[in-house]
Amino acid sequence: LQAKKHNLRIGEVPITCSYDSGSTSSQNPVHHGILVLIGILHSRSLCIGTSGLLISAAMLIGLWIADIHELSFALLLLFVISICAGIILQSIAKAFYELKKGDL
Repeated sequence: LQAKKHNLRIGEVPITCSYDSGSTSSQNPVHHGILVLIGILHSRSLCIGTSGLLISAAMLIGLWIADIHELSFALLLLFVISICAGIILQSIAKAFYELKKGDL
């Protein structure tokens, strides 16, 4: 949609790929992972998910202190759902913002 708005055309271009060349990635995986995390934090994609992470971590610490292990799987599931919900809600909010701004 943005390509059409800016009068750009999208076309398919054939590519060739060889995986047996022997060369590896030019980036260190740790450095690349840190850059990805910085990009995520910069775009605030996990604001709601981060709060879900903090709440889940606090609940896990509370369970550890109380020595209740039966609920740990449920809290892990809650943590994963919170992170996914944070990503989805941030994506929806960003789409609405771009739609309101007129870029989408």
